Amino acid sequence: MRGQIPTLTITAQASADLLAYHFVTFAGAQATESDVSSATILGVVQADAKAGQDVAVGAIGVLNVKTGDAVSKGDKIVSDAQGLATPSTSDAFGIALHDAVAGGVVQILIR
Repeated sequence: MRGQIPTLTITAQASADLLAYHFVTFAGAQATESDVSSATILGVVQADAKAGQDVAVGAIGVLNVKTGDAVSKGDKIVSDAQGLATPSTSDAFGIALHDAVAGGVVQILIR
């Protein structure tokens, strides 16, 4: 896994069990494909957390995210139904910094 440069990390309370390197919403839940808008995604969970626990969320910077689909360098990135990175042709939460296979990890730039 490539290194991260988290410029802004926020502590959030998990409203459900969360998995590391998945997208999370402002409500503290794992993001889903209905959370495509960058306005609903807080950032990337940095460690597994159980509901009710505080968790570090990378909100700005270069962060690792697990992939649900293959992505290419420069792709706009959004969440799929499992909170994983997937390419988008419209709205984006981040930009892929390198190619990655489905089920892998990609570094994204979130600004």
